[in-house]
Amino acid sequence: MLKWLKNFGTGVSQATVSIVAINCWKQCVSQESGDHVPRYRDILFWQGVFVRFAQEWRKVQPSASDVLEGRCGLFLQFIHERIIENYSVYFTEAELEQIGEFVAVSIIRDFKEAILADAERASLVIDLLPREWCDTAGLDPEKFDDWYFKMTGKERVRRG
Repeated sequence: MLKWLKNFGTGVSQATVSIVAINCWKQCVSQESGDHVPRYRDILFWQGVFVRFAQEWRKVQPSASDVLEGRCGLFLQFIHERIIENYSVYFTEAELEQIGEFVAVSIIRDFKEAILADAERASLVIDLLPREWCDTAGLDPEKFDDWYFKMTGKERVRRG
């Protein structure tokens, strides 16, 4: 499915890369779920999806493997410690699915770009992200709120 992307160059827009990452993530969720409903509140499910995603993304962009593994590990830890253990009851299944899609884009793109490119998905977790991640990206919840309003025309509901 993603073989045609092996030869993509620098001319491909970041938006296209985000769409490809989300589609790859969805494919991995589907493969991990099989004939069942995705188990977004189960860390073993997430681990399986992350493994599949790393394998599939390496097929798309083999040079990203070193960075890819580290980012997958960091985001899996975030999902486990912040989302599943502390906040999963506050999210719907659809929101947990969107969090996964945001994570996929954040793994393969610059973190700040991923946040700013997808205000809706990022809004679900911006308050739960480790403060040092946001500081490194030069974003704080207040700056993000301004950006979110500019992009969506809506006030953001804070979480956490």
